[in-house]
Parts: sequence; structure tokens; C-alpha cells
Amino acid sequence: MLGSLVGYWIGQHWGTSLMKRFGQEKHLTKLEHLTETYGTMGIFIAAFSPIPYKVLGWMAGMGHMAKRPFLVAGFVGRSLRFGLEALLIGLYGDRALDAIMWVLDNEILLAVLMLVSLAAAWLAWRWWTRLGAQAPDASA
Repeated sequence: MLGSLVGYWIGQHWGTSLMKRFGQEKHLTKLEHLTETYGTMGIFIAAFSPIPYKVLGWMAGMGHMAKRPFLVAGFVGRSLRFGLEALLIGLYGDRALDAIMWVLDNEILLAVLMLVSLAAAWLAWRWWTRLGAQAPDASA
């Protein structure tokens, strides 16, 4: 949690000026909008998942997210994540530890598989909805 708070502070103090200097103003506006819209839930999901949580702390600070919801969402998400891991290791021992390590070692592969699966599902859905739109009217 301390690392994410440092990231939040860095984003709050220097993030906007760095974004204006090296990025585009429209990206900063979009980031602020995303922080307002999805801030607490986004931080919770990031804290619960294995994605780099400290980066989201920097983004939350840069997007001027309120500090209290940031800390609460981060604390709850991190507590659930590591609490569940500890519970699994306590219940299943080395088998759970090996499974957790396998997931962490292969998280890029798993992310790619998830993205490919989502893309395939989206393409199938588009094909299915177009197929329905082209079907002849059954009431005729």
C-alpha cells in the first residue's frame, strides 16, 4: 500500500506536468474522466488483480482521484487478494503455492489467451447478430 501511495503522490505532484510535456492534453482529459467515472472500482480491480498496481496509483494521483476512496479500494482489494492466497496456501499447502506461482509466471500468456478469447467472442457475436439481421422474416 505504501508503494501505491507514493505513486499516487508522484502522479498528483508531477504527473500532470509530465503528461502535458510528453503526452497530449486530450489524454490527460480522458484520464481525468476515467478516474471520475471508474475510479474506486478501477482501483479495487487493479488491487485485486496481478497487474502492476503502483502504476494505477500514479494514474489515480494524476487524475486527481480523492485519496480516501483510493486508499480504501486499494486496501480492500489487496487484502482480499493476498488473504485469499494465504487461505489457499494454508488449506492446500504446496499444491496451491505451485498453482499460484504458475499463474504469476505465465500471466502474460494468460492475458494474451484472455484477449484472444474476448476478441473471438466479440467476432462471433457480431457474426451472429448480422446473421439474424439478414435472415428472412419468418412471419411471411
